[in-house]
Amino acid sequence: MRAGPPASSSDASCGVLEIGTYCGNSALRLATALPGVRVSTFELDPILVAIARTLVAFAGLSGVIDVWTGHSTLLIPRLKSRLVKQATRQCPSFGAIFMDRWGTKYDEDLALIQKHELLQEAGGVLVADNVLTTAAASFLWKVAGPDESFVSQVVAVSEVADSSQEDWMSVSVSLNKNNDNNRLQSSCLEALPPELAELQAESERFRQRVVDPISGSGAEVSRSEKPAFIQHAKTTLARAGIGPMYLFEQQPQQQSQEEEEQQGY
Repeated sequence: MRAGPPASSSDASCGVLEIGTYCGNSALRLATALPGVRVSTFELDPILVAIARTLVAFAGLSGVIDVWTGHSTLLIPRLKSRLVKQATRQCPSFGAIFMDRWGTKYDEDLALIQKHELLQEAGGVLVADNVLTTAAASFLWKVAGPDESFVSQVVAVSEVADSSQEDWMSVSVSLNKNNDNNRLQSSCLEALPPELAELQAESERFRQRVVDPISGSGAEVSRSEKPAFIQHAKTTLARAGIGPMYLFEQQPQQQSQEEEEQQGY
């Protein structure tokens, strides 16, 4: 994230946007790691907003962290309007954006970010959390697939609540391409492969059950379901060429072992 925002806080476009505040832990860490850089963060749940604002105030960082209440689809256009009014540049944007909600919604946020030109055209950093455990298939295809608007890397990390649980983060850097080229590339982007489209749909059904087990489709998610879903997501994404480098470094060895086993059988 340090690579994204400009070093000078005098530029109104320098700053970090976070989508998914929760209790404010990430926003506080960003503000601490990037002194002088403003952090704007979105949270839908008003109770979590109150908690985050309290923690931000307690840390003495209310002057550099703005906690917005509402859904990203509504707040992104509003934030863009505010940046335009405050900035001296024609198209103010963020040097870095951190996405931290359910992965099936990341591509919707990305579309709005690109529409409103919220991420710096050249060198803007886009980080997405939990792209494995929430199976952000469509989003990963857009940033780590054949599109040329970003150069991306998927990194394996440990879950905060359970260090034994593997998760992935994607880190993408926007390339220096003009808007017309970006729009052309987006329109020509290869269609989402069927297996990734199905994974996206499965993850969305999973999300509905997690968010609202009563009115959502199916029953409440059990503990035993999550590991199987994550392994399925990992396998499906890897088949599409998406994942941390260690997966693909192991593939030749695994393939040779499988061939030996088949020959022995």
